Amino acid sequence: MQYVTGQAGNAGLFENYAEILTDGGFFMWLIIATSVVLFATVVYKFISLNRMTVIPQNLLNLVEGFTEEPSEQKGGDLQESLEKNQSTLGLLCKTALWLQDEKKEDIEKAVEIKARDSIVKISSGMAILDVVITIAPLLGLLGTASGLVSVFSGLDAENTDHTALAKGISEALYTTIAGLAVAVPAVIAQSHFTRRIETMAASLELTLSKFIATIAK
Repeated sequence: MQYVTGQAGNAGLFENYAEILTDGGFFMWLIIATSVVLFATVVYKFISLNRMTVIPQNLLNLVEGFTEEPSEQKGGDLQESLEKNQSTLGLLCKTALWLQDEKKEDIEKAVEIKARDSIVKISSGMAILDVVITIAPLLGLLGTASGLVSVFSGLDAENTDHTALAKGISEALYTTIAGLAVAVPAVIAQSHFTRRIETMAASLELTLSKFIATIAK
């Protein structure tokens, strides 16, 4: 019977979202706004960290083919592809080619500066995830604390309605649940995107080091 009651309670919780949002008060709406920001940031990061915008496979194959067996034909195919390509790898390779008559150290320095700027660009939005992870649980706790203050400040020692008290406490805890529900996926998203950025940065570094060694004097 307790199991059935628990299922009914959970069903009732999820069937009354509108009531939960209303009972959560001002801080619940702030958490909702935070969740919208989180969703928009995750979508943006999936788009900006798309392999085609950073390291397109067809261009990577051309660069690797040229570095393994440099030839005039492969160099021509690569330059033609780079002219049409606006990916991170493409921009960095073009930077190296523009300076191919310079010393290797100068090429490496120029590409390193450009690469640093590119990594900053593909890392944009990560700071927003950090903020969401930090403030979502705090907003939840603030909402709960505010709700509990309202509940206990209205208590009457002689005429305490224990049912109303329990309901008020449960409503106050909604914001804590909501805050954690936003923070947990934000942590997962941050971990995923951080790992993806690190992997792409390592791949760019390895590919460009071979490319520069091939074209440098």
